[in-house]
Amino acid sequence: MTIETKYNIGEYVWAYLDEECIEGKIFHIRIYINKDDSVEGWYYIIFDDDDICLPASCLFPTKEELLKSL
Repeated sequence: MTIETKYNIGEYVWAYLDEECIEGKIFHIRIYINKDDSVEGWYYIIFDDDDICLPASCLFPTKEELLKSL
């Protein structure tokens, strides 16, 4: 089985946290394979000295794409 992630370790991504757009750097990825063989990726990101775990659906490659989603 080959698993491809949407983002890679070391990449910068954007998220909407505490009512603001914020950029962070991915430092760890955790992959879950569900009983139905679906794959979920959770990303550990450092945002302003805090590390937070978020699913790929909450992350965006650019601030512009994040703003379009709001």
